[in-house]
Amino acid sequence: MLPFQKKIVTDEAMQPVAVLIDYQDWQKIEKILAIYEENNPPNDDISNYAGIISLHQDPLDYQQEIRSEWPYPHDQWKIARRGTASSTFIAQPRY
Repeated sequence: MLPFQKKIVTDEAMQPVAVLIDYQDWQKIEKILAIYEENNPPNDDISNYAGIISLHQDPLDYQQEIRSEWPYPHDQWKIARRGTASSTFIAQPRY
């Protein structure tokens, strides 16, 4: 592996969130990735997975069944109107 100078960026809790590298190092990485992709083309053939998934229910029926379990917006939220008759409605959770 090539030695790259890197700087680790952390958040307020000192958790790593990003890595900074020099642009010249990034160009080297791009070249390495391009060569790898040329020599290892992606295998998009999904026929290997044919027959592996067996459905016991029609997908649309399942979707309707699951969505019917969701609470309706009016069950969970009340609509509050503020200001004049032309004002917008604001959804607020019920407590």
